[in-house]
Amino acid sequence: LFRMYAGSIRDVAALAARLEAEGVSTRTREREIASTLGLQRNLRTILALVGAVTLIGAAVALTALQVATVRRKRREYALLKLTGHGRGWLVALPCLNALAVALVGAAIAYLLFVAGAAAINAHFAVHLASGEAAVRLRGADVAAGTAVALLGSLLPALWGGWRASNVEAADELRDP
Repeated sequence: LFRMYAGSIRDVAALAARLEAEGVSTRTREREIASTLGLQRNLRTILALVGAVTLIGAAVALTALQVATVRRKRREYALLKLTGHGRGWLVALPCLNALAVALVGAAIAYLLFVAGAAAINAHFAVHLASGEAAVRLRGADVAAGTAVALLGSLLPALWGGWRASNVEAADELRDP
C-alpha cells in the first residue's frame, strides 16, 4: 500500500491506467477531477462567448466612430482634396490614425493583462503546482489579438477613408 501523487490533475487518469496495466490496484478521485476539468472547459466557453460579444460591440463602435470622424472632418478633407492630395492619401490618413490607436490600445491592454494575470496567479499560487499558472497568455495569442485589433480598426477606417475621398470639395467649402 502506497500513496502516489501526480504532477497535475490532468496526469491522474494516464498514471492510474498505466499502474492498472501493470497490475497495481488504484483508487483515484476521477469523478471530482472530471468535474473540475469540466468546470474549467465551461468557464472557457463562457469567457469565449463574452469575448465574442465584446468584439462585436467593439467593431460596431469602431465603425460608428470612423463614420462620425469623417463627417466631423469633411471640411478638412475637402481642403486636402483641393490642395492636390489624391484619393489614396485621403484613404490612408484615417487608416494610419486607426492603426496607431489600435497599436496603443493593444499595448495598454497587454500591460493591463500582465498586471491582472500576475495578481491572479499570485492569489492562486498556493493551489498550483510549480510551473503552473491560473492565467496564461501565449505569444501566439498576443500576436493574434493584436492582429485582430489592427484588422478590426483598419476595416472601418478604410470605409471612412473611402467616404472621405469622395467628399465634394466645392460643396463642403461653400457651406459655412
